[in-house]
Amino acid sequence: MRTARSAGFRVSLAALLATLLNLLLVSLPLCGTDLRTRLLADPRLWLFAALIAAFTLLEGRASRATAGAMPTGARAVPLPYLTGPALLGVFWLSLYGSAAGGTGLTFTAVALASAGALAMAAGIALRLAAIRTLQHCFTSHVALDCEHTLVTGGLYARLRHPSELGLLLAAFGAALLLASSAGWIFAAAVLLPLSLYRIHLEDQMLSAAFGERFRRYAAGTPALLPRLRRAGAAGGESHRFRRGSRR
Repeated sequence: MRTARSAGFRVSLAALLATLLNLLLVSLPLCGTDLRTRLLADPRLWLFAALIAAFTLLEGRASRATAGAMPTGARAVPLPYLTGPALLGVFWLSLYGSAAGGTGLTFTAVALASAGALAMAAGIALRLAAIRTLQHCFTSHVALDCEHTLVTGGLYARLRHPSELGLLLAAFGAALLLASSAGWIFAAAVLLPLSLYRIHLEDQMLSAAFGERFRRYAAGTPALLPRLRRAGAAGGESHRFRRGSRR
């Protein structure tokens, strides 16, 4: 019991430290501005900081058990190390644009900020659900080294790549929350292609590993955008294949 509590405390402490470091890293664009004045004057920055903290803390705790050595047979090894900086770039551009602009909150600004905050929250929730569904099989690399089974129930009955959708919602939502066109453009030009490339690689790997079972599943389940009504389970299967996912 004491060992379990000690391990849980270490995980919580590590996640908290990672959250503080991420907040410092994300806030770098504000170093050239009057940080205190901006934070106090614009509630969007407070909301953005709260969502980033929740993003880092909750995902850090949920994925702590999946951290480890690089899986054998991983493809496109640099991909996770490119996606992380790309997401940070979206946050930086969005935050800098907001800090450099005015702090007046018009009706349009409030509406955009509300929509962006909801998108970020939805993205965070999707990523947490994906991590918890795959549990110890969740990995930042494109790899298949975990039990070699395919999971098609729950969240994955509606989306093949909910983690990627969560990441994109968090990125585009941040740009919308902070009313940053530069953040949107960067997310669309850099982060979105990286996510689509990852989806392509994962689908190739799963198709090679599971053949017709995966192809039936993929034919009935969209990659990123869920259908309002799903036309039956993939091939009538009620289980899903545990596979490597993303960060």
